Amino acid sequence: MVVHPDTPVGPVVGLFLLAGSLAEAEGIGASVCGRALRAHPGLSGFLLLACEVRIVAPYLDRMVGWDPPGRVMPRPDHDSGNPFLGF
Repeated sequence: MVVHPDTPVGPVVGLFLLAGSLAEAEGIGASVCGRALRAHPGLSGFLLLACEVRIVAPYLDRMVGWDPPGRVMPRPDHDSGNPFLGF
């Protein structure tokens, strides 16, 4: 997840998802963001205005069979103790 707090349209949250289709990814993203907005009182002033998908180039490369070294990001190791992987 990445958050861009100061964009011209307001805060933007980016989620990195693996899904079977663009529509499925948009639905998952909207669901996750909607739950966060409902569950956390500090987010009560925010509205979900849109949920759009961008295809990540390394994932697209893997889909078409191109997998050069260093280009495709490995899955995170959740047992590494890294506090940023607990989302």
